[in-house]
Amino acid sequence: ILEVHTDWPEVCRLLHPRAAELARDARLDGLLTEAIARLPRLELCFDTPWLLCYQALERRLVRGDYLAARQLARAAVAQFERLGDGDGYAYALASVAIARYHLGQYATALAELDTCSCSEDPTCRAALSFTAYLNYLGQDRLEPAIRAAHCGLHALERESNMLRRTHWWMVLQRNLVAAYHFQGELAAARRAGEEALALSERHFATEDSYAWSLYELGLLEQRAGRFQLALTYLRRARTHLEQTTRYAVLWRGLAGCGGPYLTGHGRSGCGG
Repeated sequence: ILEVHTDWPEVCRLLHPRAAELARDARLDGLLTEAIARLPRLELCFDTPWLLCYQALERRLVRGDYLAARQLARAAVAQFERLGDGDGYAYALASVAIARYHLGQYATALAELDTCSCSEDPTCRAALSFTAYLNYLGQDRLEPAIRAAHCGLHALERESNMLRRTHWWMVLQRNLVAAYHFQGELAAARRAGEEALALSERHFATEDSYAWSLYELGLLEQRAGRFQLALTYLRRARTHLEQTTRYAVLWRGLAGCGGPYLTGHGRSGCGG
């Protein structure tokens, strides 16, 4: 259907049963990604806000279009609110907060997240914690950032879906690398990064999550002055991306910190 169908609203309706699962796992199916990428207008209305979340994910990870991602996620927030769906509202608000992080709107994102206490779903709580972590990190507030990430890890202990729990655990651990390192805890940063890499190798070796884990470790070793090891990680990430989906966000990151001298600096964390 996705390869030949041109009625994209109908395609999205057909995918309705899977929409929530796909979005909450934060994993992109290749054919659906291609279909969404060909949607002609951002204003196209879907019959489920979960598909808006999925489209926001595609705009953010594949295209690096954070304004569009924020717009789509905010539309999902409004729809979830009208439906009285607390779990969906929390997830969509987290999606808005990730887009705000990339746009440098840290204070606004944190203020919005502070108003959300309507979901006890483990995955949604992990998503909220993850986005709070990113925006605290954007403000150089390392202690609350680390606390937020650990709240997410704690919430995942109640997640019954093993794949979902593993995926979000990996996302939180690989992003914790930056905060631990800037706090001066290099050993803790390496442990978090290596755990994330091990999980991605074991469960997501054919997906872009694996490249993200390599990328975070590469940035860590770059900051630590171990340039040869950093290059090894970053080259492995590049090789993996050349063989799989090419995410615009990660490609730009690799281009910015690669090269013979690895002169790029700055804090990382935007995982998918």
